[in-house]
Amino acid sequence: ALRFAHERRIIHRDVKPANILIDRQGRVRILDFGLAKSLADGKGLTGSSVMVGTPYYMSPEQAFAAPEEVDARTDLYSLGAVLYEMLAGRPPFEGGTVLAILRKIEEEEPPPPGVSPAVDALVQKAMAKDRERRFQTAAEMADAIKACLSGALTEVAPTSRTSAEVVSPFRVRPRWAVRGAWGAGAAAVAALLLWA
Repeated sequence: ALRFAHERRIIHRDVKPANILIDRQGRVRILDFGLAKSLADGKGLTGSSVMVGTPYYMSPEQAFAAPEEVDARTDLYSLGAVLYEMLAGRPPFEGGTVLAILRKIEEEEPPPPGVSPAVDALVQKAMAKDRERRFQTAAEMADAIKACLSGALTEVAPTSRTSAEVVSPFRVRPRWAVRGAWGAGAAAVAALLLWA
């Protein structure tokens, strides 16, 4: 769905779990384009000079009202944050106030989800603070997810830090539980990226 939108130069700007549904046939649907921005005419469908979106899933450029920097990679960051929550059971950044969350988005790296080195690196790449270090297209991210699911991907090009440099706060889970959570979450995200 994101690839489909991005090919038409539409940026969603509010990718979050509440805007992703799976229908009875197992098809992933992305909802609520109310904050979408059209890159075709340079105008947002909503005002683009103010912060828009849901703080937990905002990219740094979106969180700090840099509308000229918002592009497809902004949505991929948000999708990485959704994938993070699917794997870790919590958003990548939490805080008592919106400002506290935004500060963490700007200044901190999230701890890896703790699934495997390849999966952790994939999520960290999707959520890189520097847009140039993220996946550049939805298709590229989908290919990396499919490679992880097939076991073909053993590492993802590093972002600013590798997962080995970050200590995971998550307790060790049984391998079958990790595979099940990763498989279900990644399959849903891959379907979202590829559905058109």
